Amino acid sequence: MIKERVLTGIISLALLGLMLFFASSLFTQIFIALLFLYAAWEFSKFFNFPVVRRRYFFVFLFGCFQIFFYLILPNDLVYQLLLYLALIWWIIVILRIFFFPTNISNYMVWISGFLILLPSYIAIDYLYQLDVQKIIMFFLLIWIADIGAFFSGKFFGKLKLLPKISPGKTWEGVLGEFFAVLVSTSLYGYLGEIDLLILIPFCFAITVLSIVGDLTISVFKRNVGLKNSGSIFPGHGGLLDRIDSMTSTSPFFAAGIVLFNL
Repeated sequence: MIKERVLTGIISLALLGLMLFFASSLFTQIFIALLFLYAAWEFSKFFNFPVVRRRYFFVFLFGCFQIFFYLILPNDLVYQLLLYLALIWWIIVILRIFFFPTNISNYMVWISGFLILLPSYIAIDYLYQLDVQKIIMFFLLIWIADIGAFFSGKFFGKLKLLPKISPGKTWEGVLGEFFAVLVSTSLYGYLGEIDLLILIPFCFAITVLSIVGDLTISVFKRNVGLKNSGSIFPGHGGLLDRIDSMTSTSPFFAAGIVLFNL
């Protein structure tokens, strides 16, 4: 299991590096769009009755929204509106998590899919266009947090965080996640001469949101009795299982980069 996760992570990191540094801008943007389109396909498994034609229509509609936003962006007003929408959505999600288990209707799955994936897609595309270094910083922050959570939870985990939602997630894993983020963020801030009084709280807030994103996708999986969203990544599961933390963090990370000039 660990060997598969490490090997998959190395290959994914290598492909990402090739894409960001050597592929053309247009090709990379298309690749990002296709990744989220596939994520929408995996998300459509969360319908209580996953009729194939409804899943295709969900993905088709998601693709239409992607094209629409690609044509009208960049637009600061649209970015702000999407951020506010994402903020309201994730506040609702945090409150709803505490009432799990509750049945989630197909109607809510449709709405949730767009509110989870579209702002994240737009934010990551925005980060890529803004500065390749910024999107690498974002990916590294999420991956370091995930690695810290995995290994500390694997070797020390005993106290379950929310066992009905995510049986494998522990409080020890959460502490390991924050410790890994603290060490890496402090080093990055020191080398980059960035104010740690801004950088560390910002990265801690992103880490909290990453946990919320992870738990949220788990809620949808548990609602339909799925363990993983797919099997495209050996040892990891589906694409959504890999980007669940990014869905909740990317809009706020992009906003924070601009707001705090990090």
